[in-house]
Amino acid sequence: MNSKDETSLQDELNAALLRSGLEGWTVALVPDPSQGIRGRCLVEEKTILIFAVRKVEILKTFVHEVIEIVMAPVFSQYRNMVNHLIEAFEKNVYAEKERAIERLIPLIFENMLKELEEQGDLDLLE
Repeated sequence: MNSKDETSLQDELNAALLRSGLEGWTVALVPDPSQGIRGRCLVEEKTILIFAVRKVEILKTFVHEVIEIVMAPVFSQYRNMVNHLIEAFEKNVYAEKERAIERLIPLIFENMLKELEEQGDLDLLE
């Protein structure tokens, strides 16, 4: 695809984004098969980068990335839920760890005292 065709296609894809209600988003055609992927969404920049070279692959990639953008809010709800579950789990694990430590302190301390008594070292810190 020559530079003129590429520019024209990019303009068409950007117009399609507007028609899709994705205002503020842009498409950048950056043909580069060495990327190992056909495209990528840069969410913070609201940019779709398309690395594919062939027009058919460019169009497929465009549709894929648009669907991904549209579906992102749905998946973010799951991500938020999972993050809240992880946070709650971490709090429970921390509380259980602290209880276990508090149960072990008397056992360990009692053994330490016995050893110090046997060695006659109880008054060393005075």
